[in-house]
Amino acid sequence: DPEKFCPFLAERFKELGVEFELSANVTSIQLDYDKQSFSSVQLQRSSGSTHVVPCKAIFLAVGPWSDRGFSQLFPDAKTRLPMNSAHAAGNHFRIKIPGWKPDDKEDSVQVYYTNVTPDGSRFDVTSCTNGDLYIGGWGAIPEEIPELATSVHSQPSEVKAMIPFVKRYVNVDPSKELEYFDAGRCYRPTAIPKRPMITKTYRTRKSLSISGGLFINTGHSSNGITLGLGSGKVANKLVLGITPSVEISSLGLPEGAHL
Repeated sequence: DPEKFCPFLAERFKELGVEFELSANVTSIQLDYDKQSFSSVQLQRSSGSTHVVPCKAIFLAVGPWSDRGFSQLFPDAKTRLPMNSAHAAGNHFRIKIPGWKPDDKEDSVQVYYTNVTPDGSRFDVTSCTNGDLYIGGWGAIPEEIPELATSVHSQPSEVKAMIPFVKRYVNVDPSKELEYFDAGRCYRPTAIPKRPMITKTYRTRKSLSISGGLFINTGHSSNGITLGLGSGKVANKLVLGITPSVEISSLGLPEGAHL
């Protein structure tokens, strides 16, 4: 359950001494080319204040915003992250399991319905232990991803289009109006082609710094929660200096540049 899993991870990180800077943007990066690492980043908080954080490495893992974040941090880069987020969003909502009672013991079950419309639309239903049915996986009208996740909202026309098929395939009374809640839309970090990108930038003519560099972990599409811990283990191997795959020269940064 992502609503439980993500706070659990956040608390574990805090126990390990990790500090979070929420509602902040990285506005500049200071480089140390001699050591093949970054030296610091500057953050701008929502209050307008700035804060400098020393660092040797930067890890870019912001889901469907990864390509935009990469381009903003490295505007002169020769490389771009091949992602298509505008066409990779999905609408969703929740309903209550018909007849569910608080003392019912529910296992979490997920069912996928494919090709439910002539154009190949699909959706999936996930039962939750609190008596909710999560209805998701439905498509969306393509829209460019906004700057902030809080600006992503459901598309009423698509939610309306989902309802007849939910009534057809889910055990609800088809003669009654379907009561739903928590409607929304989620952008999936979909790479082109559709496989995750887990990599580290490096430089070919100088020795590789084990602790420094730019790391990227994105493109998991709708499988982020499923693959999250595994991709984290793979990324950890990159931090230890195993299997670098992108030249840092492709970032378009001059020696000693301050972005």
